[in-house]
Amino acid sequence: MIDALTARLQRVQTVVARATLEPLLVRIGVFGVLVLAMTVAVPFELLVTRYGLPLLLVAAIPAFAPRGAATTLAMIGIVAA
Repeated sequence: MIDALTARLQRVQTVVARATLEPLLVRIGVFGVLVLAMTVAVPFELLVTRYGLPLLLVAAIPAFAPRGAATTLAMIGIVAA
């Protein structure tokens, strides 16, 4: 049990040590571009209502999971809006 926990902690440490600034900046850039696209595609009145936060969460999906099907759906949703 302790060995499994130690191995898991070492994997986490390795992942953190490998992380660099570039992927983080790319993800922030993707989020920023999608928020900009969302603000252009959706009327401002809709963004300041209670629907604004879910729309921002839709824009955040590609930044957190760039290879998933949700990313494609988010892009199509932004273009269709």
